[in-house]
Amino acid sequence: MGRPFQNWSRTVLRQPARWHRPSREADVVQAVREARDEGLRVRASGSRHSWSDLASSDGVVQLDLGRMDRVVALGPDQVTVEAGTTLTDLTRVLARHDRTLPVLGSITAQTVAGAIATGTHGSSLIHGCLSDHVLGLHLVNGHGDVVVFDAGDPRLDGARLSLGRLGVLTQVTLRTMPATALQETRTRLPLEDAAQALLHALEDAPYAKVWWLPGQPHALLYRYTPVAHAPPVPHWRPWVDRAANEAVFPALLRLGALVPAAIPSVNALVDAVHLTPGTRQAGFADALTVPMPPRHRETEWAVPVARADEAWAVLRDLVRDRPLDFIAELRAVPRSPAWLAPSHDGPMLHLGVYATTAPWADAVFDEAAQAFLALGGRPHWGKEGATHAHRAVWTALPAFRALVTALDPDGVLAHARVDGALGSEGPDPGLG
Repeated sequence: MGRPFQNWSRTVLRQPARWHRPSREADVVQAVREARDEGLRVRASGSRHSWSDLASSDGVVQLDLGRMDRVVALGPDQVTVEAGTTLTDLTRVLARHDRTLPVLGSITAQTVAGAIATGTHGSSLIHGCLSDHVLGLHLVNGHGDVVVFDAGDPRLDGARLSLGRLGVLTQVTLRTMPATALQETRTRLPLEDAAQALLHALEDAPYAKVWWLPGQPHALLYRYTPVAHAPPVPHWRPWVDRAANEAVFPALLRLGALVPAAIPSVNALVDAVHLTPGTRQAGFADALTVPMPPRHRETEWAVPVARADEAWAVLRDLVRDRPLDFIAELRAVPRSPAWLAPSHDGPMLHLGVYATTAPWADAVFDEAAQAFLALGGRPHWGKEGATHAHRAVWTALPAFRALVTALDPDGVLAHARVDGALGSEGPDPGLG
């Protein structure tokens, strides 16, 4: 056996049968066909920056797509890249041509394939999830054949967010837009007003989010609006940000781990220093993303915007006496065409519940899953608890199952947790 599979947050550990590092699409075709002939399953991974366990399983042929990182074509309003290209590299290439992706999440360490396959998103009621901007893609199906999905293909809405269940993504074409600088405006809010304030902000700002440190009496609303230019980033700023994320913040988190009763005080200190009102201007990617944070855990749930206040109250109640030692985050996305997107049936408020070593994190995560499910919630596929949801919440499942049957009838891309969540038979659940 080869090396084990471990994700970034060290919450998932699996033992593949063997690894492959393909350099081109033909290598993926060969690896899938060999696995099929041997009766083995296949899973693909990129930067492994996902909190869910969907990218691997014990006993599979694990494909590491990191070498498939080339820009294939760059047009006036779209870009085609190999699936293992990281968002960091892609945004840098686009910036050199005064272009950008329409939306970004908090970090850009993910590969394009991993980001779209799990529904990675930012916070915008205009621009949606990254997978919404897929104009076409290639994947290698369970037979080991290359399948091309072009714009206008009715199957594209199933393939644009597929959890790796339809095949191994090898190439993706994404919509781009002109690059712009953004002004970030940070405003403190009364805690109970945060959900509605976010939704109101997104009526006239293309991007907005809310951060809250549990135990604090206020939240911070971030609004992002276009500006003509942004001043250059001071040369010392990246070093300061890196020191804060790699040394100062982890040291404070360790204090909370040693003395859980200190978590509220640590949160208050971080809030006073880091979550402050003000404004700044930056380039598009620099404004919307943050330096790589300390290792932590995340679960995230999307609930219909009509129940935003209820969901926000539930989250506050869950951590009232058990404050978690990381931010909670509110974001929002519009209706998505992707069949398996949490927002497929309408706009959603996303509630991110994050923690490091708080001893009650498991209990809070589990209770959050049950509470948000009761509010019509759906999980973020890339976070912990991704397969908690009952299959009934995914209304486009019949179409997706039919596509699975057509592209992978023998279950070469099967995964127990994916198939369990989607109501397929799949392999033995004990295989993970």
